[in-house]
Amino acid sequence: MRIDNIAALVLLLVFIAVPVAADGSFDRFKALHGKKYANDAEEAYRMRTFKINLDAIKAHNSKPNRAYDLGESQFTDTTENEFESKLSFY
Repeated sequence: MRIDNIAALVLLLVFIAVPVAADGSFDRFKALHGKKYANDAEEAYRMRTFKINLDAIKAHNSKPNRAYDLGESQFTDTTENEFESKLSFY
């Protein structure tokens, strides 16, 4: 039963992430930053996270009175919690 749940989750993540793959932005991101993932499930998860973060970047940068711009970095495929834990010293 657990394998069925994992397979369903992977398919869902791939289905959700297809628009990002179709425009090539995730492939360009991976090439630029030398990203390699352990398996298809992790790649689907990172693609979805990348899309969420990219949408947030675009939404922020579309605000006319913003004080600063956001952009992609080597961390665009990580969640906020993952990013914070990478920078945590304790």
